[in-house]
Amino acid sequence: MKVSILFILMIFFVAVLNADETIKRNLNDYTGRYSFVHENTIMEDVRLEVRNDSILKVEANVGTANLIFVKGDEFKIFEYEGRVLFIRDTTSQKVIGVKVVVPALELQAEGKKEE
Repeated sequence: MKVSILFILMIFFVAVLNADETIKRNLNDYTGRYSFVHENTIMEDVRLEVRNDSILKVEANVGTANLIFVKGDEFKIFEYEGRVLFIRDTTSQKVIGVKVVVPALELQAEGKKEE
């Protein structure tokens, strides 16, 4: 019985380590510049860069924020209680855009990733 519990714990820790590596590797998919074309959007020149292993830093004309990984292509905006969902091309799986929702600021915007 003790051996099987130890085996299960080992599998769990390996899965967690692999998940961390997946997060680290994929954060670079999101980095770059994004443009928001909606006429009511106040964000301009939005840039994303990797801050550390699980956080993306956002810099824009309206300020900075940290995006905390949630799952898949979803992040939460730590400072504003908002959500960010990155959009991928269905064929190439490259990140091509982003959807930002911040209820407290009544903000809902979509941006396109610049090449």
